[in-house]
Amino acid sequence: MADVVQKIVTANGEKLSTSIVYDKKMASDVTAADIAKAKKYRIIHNTDYSIIVTKDIKGKGFTEVRDGILLVHPLAVLDTSRRIRSFLIWTSHQTKISSGKDLKNNKLVELLTSPEYNRDMQTKIEARLKLEGLQTNEINYHNTMWKKRNELINEWSELDSKYEAMIRDIIEEEESKDDSKGDAHT
Repeated sequence: MADVVQKIVTANGEKLSTSIVYDKKMASDVTAADIAKAKKYRIIHNTDYSIIVTKDIKGKGFTEVRDGILLVHPLAVLDTSRRIRSFLIWTSHQTKISSGKDLKNNKLVELLTSPEYNRDMQTKIEARLKLEGLQTNEINYHNTMWKKRNELINEWSELDSKYEAMIRDIIEEEESKDDSKGDAHT
């Protein structure tokens, strides 16, 4: 067993399956056996995050990777673990979003390829065609009615004009006779 096993819990209380394991080495050197033990902790605790806390860091920094195992100086262990924890929570969140999208996409494909959807789309297409046919018939009916109405109005106007002209001719003829009688008496 590792010295410390950190279980990651999100702000809303969800416990992540990935944990961070720590093994503290008090000796001045980290040996190959210590690295091998840290690798076994990965398998035992089912995690990729096995850290050896030690002052045996080569170079100027506070961290080092040896044979795939992260070594962290005790002064930097809190900051390092916070960053790993934040990364794990972010990765978990992104995985959920991605799997949620996949689930939505699968449901959408299932819906759009279902027999019920296809039947309903066929019914919708048929209804639209019928509606377009009714609209075309209505337009044709109105055009026919407007044409007939215009023909009747023209016929009416022609008859009015014909009789107006006839009445005017009769009136003018009578007036001209009356005028010619008056001229004969004078």
